[in-house]
Amino acid sequence: MRRSKGFNLVEVMVALIIISVGLLGIAKMQALAMSSTGAAKMKSLASLEAASLASSIRADREYWSNVTVLTTVVFDDGVVTSSTDGALMSGASCEVAGACPVITDMVSYNLQKWGADLATQMPKHKATLACAQGSITVPVTCTVVLKWAENRVAVNQQSTGETALANQYTLYVEP
Repeated sequence: MRRSKGFNLVEVMVALIIISVGLLGIAKMQALAMSSTGAAKMKSLASLEAASLASSIRADREYWSNVTVLTTVVFDDGVVTSSTDGALMSGASCEVAGACPVITDMVSYNLQKWGADLATQMPKHKATLACAQGSITVPVTCTVVLKWAENRVAVNQQSTGETALANQYTLYVEP
């Protein structure tokens, strides 16, 4: 009887250690699930934003289907930072009826609005729109490329958890 004194205390301590290890494992799985959900959200947003720009390109078909040289527009955090067609850098305001009499003003306005929307949805991104010249048998083709960085949770000791990984989404469009 005397030798069993304190044995219940040891059993309780072992049980607490086992439960603690199990709860830590569950917390790690929860963090990994949250990270994966965030990554899926960003990929979905990228596809929606690229489709939105594709719709804008199709709406401005008069300009995009008549591209005669490689036209590239680069967005950085929602702002058009460079373009091979200087007219697309104007940032004209077309909110008033008749304010954009030239088609390039409307195209520039649509690109600026799309870039601003992209910045609210996907911070820290880079986007490129490139439209290649078509021919009689091959239509103009445009490529929308979105790049962004995201942080991931480390799954094990071999992987680093705080490294920003570059992700990319590409969409091909014919105006």
